[in-house]
Amino acid sequence: SKAFNVRVDELEVLDMKFLYGYENPTLAILYQDNTTSRHIKVYELLTNEAKFSEPIWKKANVDYGASIIVPVPTPIGGCLVIGETTIAYLSGNQQPKTIPIENTIIKICETIDNSGSRYILGSYSGSLHSLTLK
Repeated sequence: SKAFNVRVDELEVLDMKFLYGYENPTLAILYQDNTTSRHIKVYELLTNEAKFSEPIWKKANVDYGASIIVPVPTPIGGCLVIGETTIAYLSGNQQPKTIPIENTIIKICETIDNSGSRYILGSYSGSLHSLTLK
């Protein structure tokens, strides 16, 4: 297919990742607004029309230090949003599942199994943490 450019309305994009389990390419965008609040919007890429859909789901006011989106593979799906004080699991318009963490800056998060239910997180100070989705 032919390459094309697509514009997003969000001005200060912090992270973006393609999500698993959707029929069309689907992109989660973490952005900061002009009040420094952080939000997630998820768009479907309409390749035939060379544009994004309206947001198929969104979550306002995620952790103020959120900086990483981690796509969760199917069959679980959705995504993790890693912040400085919380880790949130988001999936569609379901109620988010959030856990508190010690105030830190997570720099990396990788899956450590094929099911996408276990992750290892590394902080800026060199600490390693394990996260299991249930």
